[in-house]
This record gives sequence, C-alpha cells and structure tokens, in this order.
Amino acid sequence: MANQIAIRVCAVLLVTSASAAPIRAQTCRPTDALAQATLEWATAMATGSNAEAAATRSQLGIPSTTASKVTLVTDAATCLKAVQAYAADGNFSPTNISVYLVKVNTRYILKDPSRTVLNESWRSVVLDSKFKVLSRFTG
Repeated sequence: MANQIAIRVCAVLLVTSASAAPIRAQTCRPTDALAQATLEWATAMATGSNAEAAATRSQLGIPSTTASKVTLVTDAATCLKAVQAYAADGNFSPTNISVYLVKVNTRYILKDPSRTVLNESWRSVVLDSKFKVLSRFTG
C-alpha cells in the first residue's frame, strides 16, 4: 500500500513538473544583414529631421533621439519580455519566436521575420519600457 502511494505521488510530481515547464526561451535573432538593416532603419527614424521621419515617429510612438541611443538588443531576457508582450498582443503562442529587437532610447522596435504580410513585409510592433505594445505596423 505504501509503495502504491509513493508511486502515485511520484507520478503526480512528474506530471506536474512536466506541465509547469517554462516556455522555451525566445531569443533575439543573430546579428546579420537583416539585423543591421533593421538597426539602420530605426536609426534613420529616430534621428531623421525631415517631415516624413517626424510623422512616422509620431504615428508609431518612436522617440526622437541621437544615434548613440539606438542599439540592437541581444540580451535573451529582454527579448523574452518583448516576445511575450508581442505574442499576447497578437493572440498567438510565444513559443520558439526569434525576433530583431532594437532599443530606441526607452522604447523598443520588434520586427518578426517569421510573420509576414503578403509574403513581403514583416509584422512589427513598438513597445514602451514596460513592454506594452504602443503601435503595430508592417515593414
């Protein structure tokens, strides 16, 4: 009887620990040509002084700042927070998503090359410092 109880307790613990396993860690995509292009686009938006850049910044919630305040994020913990907010906003699972993430002063621009619109434009979001989605766009 005691052995049966011990076996049941072990089985319950095994099932509980398996179902409570954390979501597989999301990562920032590697620094490659597309990461560089994303960083360059974000820098142009954040530092641009023309009317088009100012209008885009205003519409998307991207702050105006200096180029030194625009950086490619490679920290896995930061990417995880951004991906979880992005997935919650889009109502899909955050499992195994890798994104390009650029920090612009206190905001983040997330670009997801795995989700495209008409097989051309990437789904993108702008997040605040607490990882709240401020705007959505493609490109």
